[in-house]
Amino acid sequence: MDFDEIEFTEWQIEKVRVALNNYRIANARNGRLPSWTQVRDDIVCSDINIDKYSEDDAELAFKPEALRRFAARITVLGVDRLKDVARFLIHSKIISVEQLDEEKSSLHQMLAAHQYLAIKTDIARDFIKYIGGAYTASVNSLDDMHETMTLNFTPDPSGEFVRVEEIYEVSAADLSDKKTRQERESYTNLRIVRTGYGLIATDNIILHIFLSGAERFISRATYVQVGHLNQDRFPGHICLLRSGSRKSIGQRAEILPEGIIHSPNIFKFSPAVDKPKYRISLSIEPSAII
Repeated sequence: MDFDEIEFTEWQIEKVRVALNNYRIANARNGRLPSWTQVRDDIVCSDINIDKYSEDDAELAFKPEALRRFAARITVLGVDRLKDVARFLIHSKIISVEQLDEEKSSLHQMLAAHQYLAIKTDIARDFIKYIGGAYTASVNSLDDMHETMTLNFTPDPSGEFVRVEEIYEVSAADLSDKKTRQERESYTNLRIVRTGYGLIATDNIILHIFLSGAERFISRATYVQVGHLNQDRFPGHICLLRSGSRKSIGQRAEILPEGIIHSPNIFKFSPAVDKPKYRISLSIEPSAII
């Protein structure tokens, strides 16, 4: 995909926004983030953008406050400014053109599956919009290595589905304690990125996620939400049953004496930022109770 082909869809804009915040975190000094004025200056004075801002005071047309509001998801930058920010982040190797590419064939395939599997109720759309953001789960494997799974959810503006990015990492330390990209990279032994989509597929408001990696038919993973820990609200975390390649599977599922199946593949994902509680009202017909 060529940079000039980027259309800046809602999904791509969110990618740029996340990368911009990552750039700021990666350039913290003595525990302090660079100001938005400094970030603006880095963008406009970079080798990749300097020709556009070479005239006297030209950089003043790009307000630091506009950059801050964009990063905080308050507003969206104009197309020209988006291109400048994206071009700078690609040049800085915070993000790549490939990460901004969404294969149209994959989207069409998902929409076909969505037509068959998904429910299209207001509560399902509300749930899709609510889960936007980053969630993480970490487990200490049998070989004393840490497996960390990060799910980045970007709800589609339609509210019908959510785009999902999974970052699966194996490391010698718990990466949830590492705040910057450089820290995570210094501990990470393995990193696999998968992308795909999630949809709501039953009246119980259960999320189903389908992901694939660069080698699509080899590196696939799926998630299915394991109900709600509280019947009438979504308290911020989300419990998911994961199926897909992992470095260390650990113990196998077992049936407890009570007949309950204990599965080591169920993870409690916690949001990177605290989220308000979301109430779910589920109505069950008496005939459905056995």
